Amino acid sequence: MSVEDEFLSVLTDGIVHQGILLGETWESLCQRKYKPPPSGITLVITTRKKDLTDAEVQLAAQLYQEGLKDNSELDLDDVMQHVLDQREVKQSKWDYTRAQKLQSFFTRLSKPVLVRIKRKTLPEAQAKPFGQGKAQTEEMSALQFATYFGEYHVVQALLPFEPQHATQAFLDACREGYAQIAQYLLESTTADLDIHCISHGFLLATEHEHLQVLKKIQAVQQTRLDTLCHGSAFSGFQLGQRYIAVAVEIALLKANSDILRWLVELNLMFDHEWNHCIQYGLRLACGIGKSHIYIPVLLLLLEVLAPKVASVALGSTTPHDMKPDDIERFKAIKANLLYDFYSNHLQNGTID
Repeated sequence: MSVEDEFLSVLTDGIVHQGILLGETWESLCQRKYKPPPSGITLVITTRKKDLTDAEVQLAAQLYQEGLKDNSELDLDDVMQHVLDQREVKQSKWDYTRAQKLQSFFTRLSKPVLVRIKRKTLPEAQAKPFGQGKAQTEEMSALQFATYFGEYHVVQALLPFEPQHATQAFLDACREGYAQIAQYLLESTTADLDIHCISHGFLLATEHEHLQVLKKIQAVQQTRLDTLCHGSAFSGFQLGQRYIAVAVEIALLKANSDILRWLVELNLMFDHEWNHCIQYGLRLACGIGKSHIYIPVLLLLLEVLAPKVASVALGSTTPHDMKPDDIERFKAIKANLLYDFYSNHLQNGTID
């Protein structure tokens, strides 16, 4: 086995030959390999098949059989939850051990190497973490691989060896919701992330609803959400907007009130951006069957920019004798009335 293949085998916990992971597809690897939840999320057992790996199921079964000797009323779900709770601690220790092993290869590797993993052909529209459309083989850097699986200690070890992949790793950390990794890359002088990469990561974290990542990004000095969107990831009207305004629109579309409220409290928006976002929210709220989703977040915006309008909307009630099928129409009409009221007063400069 070459040095490169040995290095990649340690990285993937698998067998690699000529840079290709053997005996596994990307999909089966994701089923086998532990991937921690996004920062701020706590896992609770729902089903054994979904939440535990095969090895963890075997461990839980062993603990359950041993526990029955002392407690005949022992609940298997409680045992599985215990195994799940211990997973993060054990995985962190294992990641630290692997990080040390990987560091021992750096003096023998002449350059960073990529790992290639076969994958099943996927529909064009299906989101993939690394691929560019349909592909039979996924190719990624070691740093990107470790980031996707939330391996903080491994990322720390790999960054000095392949800093050229730091930008993509940061974007992946934002997308996957790993705040600790995102913060490490932000604060590292080795990563050297530019303001547009940081802001792009901010939008990815907003799109995937990772508030903990957003807070880490906003906390660093080099974050500039007041700049215009720039780069191949953006097109059309987004290129004429600032990152903060696009983030608010994304939070509106996701109907995520926690993120939207946090973004609003940053107080970085201009008046014309507020106007555009409220009109966007109104269009969302007027959609058939969508008003119950978007009116609450629309009112959250109005509470900040137009509290009188919001108070009128919040004070209105739905008639008790209204049929369920008509409630959505009523909410849509209310949203349209809000739009007319808001637009007229905004143009006259008399709102609130």
